[in-house]
Amino acid sequence: MRIRLLVLSALFAQILLGFWGAAVNASPVLSGSQQAASILFSDDFEAGALGASWSTGKTASGVVELNTVYPHSGAQGVFLGQKLVGNASGSLVLALNLSG
Repeated sequence: MRIRLLVLSALFAQILLGFWGAAVNASPVLSGSQQAASILFSDDFEAGALGASWSTGKTASGVVELNTVYPHSGAQGVFLGQKLVGNASGSLVLALNLSG
């Protein structure tokens, strides 16, 4: 019984080490002068209108608007949701060209 338990423990350890080793080795590595981008996209919503890359969607009485009620930083932010009782939603979709 002890031998079986020892063998099962060794197999379990190999499985765990193999799994964690694969996860560690799967991380991307930069080479040469290559640098990772620090920010892919940023918008502070201070322009007074949404940019051309943004599209909005809403259902029922949903709302998508720039306002000064809930700013993250700066003077205004984007409100997504509803202002009336009932089922509604607002969505904001950003189109990005990731081809390079």
